[in-house]
Amino acid sequence: MKLIRFGEPGFEKPGILDADGIRRDLSCFFSDWDSAFLQRGGLNELNHFIRHHQELPAVSEEIRWPSGNKPPGQSAVYWIKLV
Repeated sequence: MKLIRFGEPGFEKPGILDADGIRRDLSCFFSDWDSAFLQRGGLNELNHFIRHHQELPAVSEEIRWPSGNKPPGQSAVYWIKLV
């Protein structure tokens, strides 16, 4: 599982990339993957939530997936693959 964001610029929503490579929408359950989420023990909360909710809504492949996600407390990060 990986934490992701998806959606239009400035309106990204929180989600996960599950073990099968499917993007799942968690915006109805979590507001963001930000420092407040981490400080309150959000990763434990997320793990518990996912164990008890097997049917999470999939995100359409047509919905924008940002090229980089902002880590908590940072303005932006860009993922670059070096060949």
